[in-house]
Amino acid sequence: MNKIYQKMTFFKKTPVKSVLSGFIDNVILRGCNSEPHPFFVHRAGFTLIELLVVVLIIGILAAIALPQYTKAVAKSRFAEVMINLKALSNAVKICEMETGTSVDANTLVPCSNLSNLAISLPCESGRGDEHNCYVGDFRYQATDVNGNGKANALYLKEDVCLCMEEDGELVLNQTYDRCTNSEASLDYAKLLNITEVDLSRCSCC
Repeated sequence: MNKIYQKMTFFKKTPVKSVLSGFIDNVILRGCNSEPHPFFVHRAGFTLIELLVVVLIIGILAAIALPQYTKAVAKSRFAEVMINLKALSNAVKICEMETGTSVDANTLVPCSNLSNLAISLPCESGRGDEHNCYVGDFRYQATDVNGNGKANALYLKEDVCLCMEEDGELVLNQTYDRCTNSEASLDYAKLLNITEVDLSRCSCC
C-alpha cells in the first residue's frame, strides 16, 4: 500500500500533459490572451501611395516585356516560314531540271503550279488555288510577281514579303507594296537578320 501511495503522490506532483493539451495551452490560449507584438501591428489596408507604386511598377514591367514578347512571337512565326520557303525553292529547282524549263516571265507553267511540285505544304482547304497556298497568316507562291523563279511568302497581316533567291539567299521587302492595307510595324529585316531589298528583287504582289 505504501508503494501505491507513493506512485499516486508522484503523478499528482508531475502531471503528464498530452500533445493536444500542450498545443492548446501554449499556442491558442496564450495567443488569445497575450498582447500584440509591437512589430506586428494590424493594419486595415494599403495606402494610396502604396497602390500607386505597385501600379507604376507593373506598368513599367509591362512596357518592357510586351515589345520583347511581340518580337519573340514574330521570330517564331517566320522561323517556320523560312523552312517552308527553302523546301519550296528546292522543289521549284527540281521541277525546272525535270521539265527542262525555267520559271520566267514567259514560261510560268508547270513549275509555278504548286500541284506540280514535289512538296506538300499544309495549305488550308478552301483558300488559294494552284498558284497560291495559304498557311495561317502567310501566302506562299512558287514565283514572284516579276515572273522569276523565286519562292516567296507574304505576311498577310503586314506588308512583309520574303523571297528565296536563286543562290539560296533569303531576302526581304517590307515597303508598302499594296498587298495589304498597313505597313510593317516592326523592322523585320533587323529582327530576322535578313537582307532588305527593293521591289525589283522581291515582291509578293
